[in-house]
Amino acid sequence: MTKKLKLISGVPFLALMCSNIGANFYESFAEQFTYSQRGWEAKEKDGKPIIWTVDADGPAAALRVGDEVVSLNVEPPGACRLINMSGCAAPSGTTYKLTVRRGERTLEFDLATAPRPLSGWLFYLALHLVSLIFPLTGLAVFLLKPDNKQAWLLALILGSFAGFFAAGIPLAPNWLQSMARFARFFHLAFFPLCLHFFLLFPERGPLARRFPRLEYWIYLPFLSVMFPIIAIVRLGREDLLAKIPGIRVIWQLINPFATGYLIAGLAALILYYWAADANNKRRTRVVVGGCVIGILS
Repeated sequence: MTKKLKLISGVPFLALMCSNIGANFYESFAEQFTYSQRGWEAKEKDGKPIIWTVDADGPAAALRVGDEVVSLNVEPPGACRLINMSGCAAPSGTTYKLTVRRGERTLEFDLATAPRPLSGWLFYLALHLVSLIFPLTGLAVFLLKPDNKQAWLLALILGSFAGFFAAGIPLAPNWLQSMARFARFFHLAFFPLCLHFFLLFPERGPLARRFPRLEYWIYLPFLSVMFPIIAIVRLGREDLLAKIPGIRVIWQLINPFATGYLIAGLAALILYYWAADANNKRRTRVVVGGCVIGILS
């Protein structure tokens, strides 16, 4: 692949993956000022919704842990999900009627939601900024060495990893939602790209030298099984999958393929590391250490 073609395809790809992070950031920002919190949370216990956390300084301090929720009426219906959710998809100040059973008594409360705490938004802001490091670092690596195949692969790895940062984005503009959803198609490419990279980094390893076409054949499981099935699901056409013979067996291959790619990549890395000279061992440690730190962060 020529330098010009890499630039034409690589830069838009990394920009596309950045759009996924941008959509997540927009969503968290919009939720902070569009949604609210009710100050309590319920979980299911013995088939009944039981309140298990109450913010003592929140808008529903009159509730008690252990109250059984009988009914929750809010407008619009469904804005406040009952189980395992303390937030409401409604503006701050939205009123709702809550009926609970406390011991032998049935109590009714007229409550209102409150603004979401700023600390929660700051946490997600930090998370989105950290996730943005991956595609931006990939872009920097690629622009610094556009002729280097290893740099090209590393940039694609970092870019595709940004697709794993996926969350609901209903408040984002339609055009941004479309870009983010398209970007998330490519998160699975992270697995074969890792294997491809470690077959060639820091130099072409013994397996790649012995089997020159191996670096292309490794994409066969990804292109024939993983990507098409996930793409069909993401497009909301599960009905098409039902028409594929043996789809249940094929579907169960996705996780083993992903795991296999990672194990094979690790094996290629170890195999080459043993045979590498001191300089290449140092380069390998730097790249692997950086990837581990980034993923853990």
